[in-house]
Amino acid sequence: MLWRSSKPAEQTTFYSAPFPFPARDVAVAPNGHTVAVVGYREAERKNVIWIYEPGAPQATSLPNTEGANYPFWSPDGRSLGFFADGRLKKLDITGGTVQTLCDAPTGRGGAWNKDGVILFTPSGLLGTGVFRIPASGGTPTQITFPDRAQGEDSHRWPVFLPDGIHYLFWRSIFRDEKNCTRSSSVR
Repeated sequence: MLWRSSKPAEQTTFYSAPFPFPARDVAVAPNGHTVAVVGYREAERKNVIWIYEPGAPQATSLPNTEGANYPFWSPDGRSLGFFADGRLKKLDITGGTVQTLCDAPTGRGGAWNKDGVILFTPSGLLGTGVFRIPASGGTPTQITFPDRAQGEDSHRWPVFLPDGIHYLFWRSIFRDEKNCTRSSSVR
């Protein structure tokens, strides 16, 4: 029996990215083609966030993102969340001021849903779980708690699933077991 797809195959396109710096911490925008990259900028002697549109002649650095790590996009692709200076911050990429949302001494990943909820891990320290905060700012609330009896070290790198309610996070194990993901939902 032969099955035929009703959809034509998608065409894959490859672009090279002419970054003038070593790139790290890459986040792809919801539009699927804009990329936020953390890279070193000599003028500030620090990492900053660069925006790159495939096919563009060069990447553009975003002002006031010095010291940035682990960027993540808003669902509409107009803003970025990131960690810098021991804080969770956000920035409208079309121009605007950086807004500090809360403390995050050594942030370890964030995710932003269409309901204006940001999930993040504020610290790489042992025993840290995932927290929730409104994208407008406020007081963060811890929503996952590592289970030391199960050998959990921390919960990191939250990612919303397509429904924007359920999410996955990295469950770090401090025993000889392998790391794995766990899923949950935001209520």
